[in-house]
Amino acid sequence: MSVAAPNTQVLANKYSPSSDISLDSFKVVTAPAPTKESLNDNQVLIRNLYLSIDPYTCQRLIGDSEKYIPQFELNKPIRGYGSAVVEASTNPDFAVGEIVDVPDASWENLSVVDAAALRKAPSGANARDL
Repeated sequence: MSVAAPNTQVLANKYSPSSDISLDSFKVVTAPAPTKESLNDNQVLIRNLYLSIDPYTCQRLIGDSEKYIPQFELNKPIRGYGSAVVEASTNPDFAVGEIVDVPDASWENLSVVDAAALRKAPSGANARDL
């Protein structure tokens, strides 16, 4: 029986109502990594390459549910825009090695994403080029 490799995740640890976001606003944990065997129909296993941190990220950590964007769920991965490489896929439109844009990427090494949530990067982009 094989043991799944660890998957590093960055979680929302606490809200900061005073807008003073600090390192303790986040928590870094490891969890079992998803595998290609865990994919359902039309899902893609991606390895995140780039994850953005944007001004709205701080707004989502303030904990004010009246803001224009929902707050992050505590003890769940931070989410934001990202770029990733396809590691495995059950959707024929996404091949291993292709670069994809992930509008709602989890801050973790590996993620399982519904194929409909992904956009292919411009043609010619390939993980070997990065």
